Amino acid sequence: MDEFLYAYYVLDEEPSAALASDMLEFVSGHAETTIEAGTADEVDPAELLDNSITFDLGGVEYHLSLDSATLPQFDGVPAMEIQVYGTHFQERYAGSPDAREHTERLINLLRDTYLSLRDHGHEIRCVHAFGPSDVASLLDGRVTVPDAQVSGNAFDAVYWLHILPPYLVEIVGADRLHEAPAWLVEKLADGSVMLVVDDRPDRGGAEGTDLFSDVVAHLGIDDEAYMPD
Repeated sequence: MDEFLYAYYVLDEEPSAALASDMLEFVSGHAETTIEAGTADEVDPAELLDNSITFDLGGVEYHLSLDSATLPQFDGVPAMEIQVYGTHFQERYAGSPDAREHTERLINLLRDTYLSLRDHGHEIRCVHAFGPSDVASLLDGRVTVPDAQVSGNAFDAVYWLHILPPYLVEIVGADRLHEAPAWLVEKLADGSVMLVVDDRPDRGGAEGTDLFSDVVAHLGIDDEAYMPD
């Protein structure tokens, strides 16, 4: 089983040196940062496109890549990938207080990254984050992400965390999203909506609840959407 969590920022065009530079500036302002090719002062922004950025946030190591996608569903799609080891967010490994703290930092990171890139003029078509259990199912082909959702043209399947820009909010319905029985639904300053289904990246985080099923039912999502062709 893949123990990693992956988040994808689907872009309107291929990643650029400007995007890489803005992303490096953002993470450098929030965390201790290293680059495979050298320090931030030594690396030309264009080189960032071929070198992953590693940063430490609250004792958790994250990897950011602009040139490849681990999940096959996003292969060939213009996107930015953030990867982090999933056990940091699981109570049985990290302990309850640390797991909650790491999850809060992760959610803030994903939201603030989105808003920062939008503020710098980068068009983000959608953000999708997948917990370790979802990753395992996606890698072995048991489930998929619908093509229209990967490209940012629809919202047909629910995983752990999603950020929908205003045009997708309009397609799905703002009231429908805001009233979803998820652990967290946050309206962002630019009209986007962040939907966090559960209180941990793996399903079933909230004891005694099944938020995933509740959100799927509320949004009227068909199980067929998850099935590979």
